[in-house]
Amino acid sequence: MELRICPECKKTFFTDGGSFIACPGCEYVLYDGRSQKRVMKKLDVVLYADDAAFSGSTIDVSEGGVKIIYDGRLVDVNSKLKLHVETMSPWRNASVVWAKRCNDVKIMAGLKFL
Repeated sequence: MELRICPECKKTFFTDGGSFIACPGCEYVLYDGRSQKRVMKKLDVVLYADDAAFSGSTIDVSEGGVKIIYDGRLVDVNSKLKLHVETMSPWRNASVVWAKRCNDVKIMAGLKFL
């Protein structure tokens, strides 16, 4: 099961995956563009963006990127940042593909490894 946030109505819901997923609240269709296989894995992560550090954890990891949830401020799409993921090489450069606020503190973001 994977937690998703609808970009249209902002409601959260769980899905079993797939390339096209419809939000049960508003029926907005989400397209999952990551072609690599995702591994659902929770690892500690530290995100460095604009001289600020944010702590969080991974939701899923693939060869080309990672979905994370962290405490802090929303980072801009296409921002370049540094990422330290537990058990991976010390630093990974990444760019922000998407970022959504989950609540007042939590941010969920999709990052592409560079």
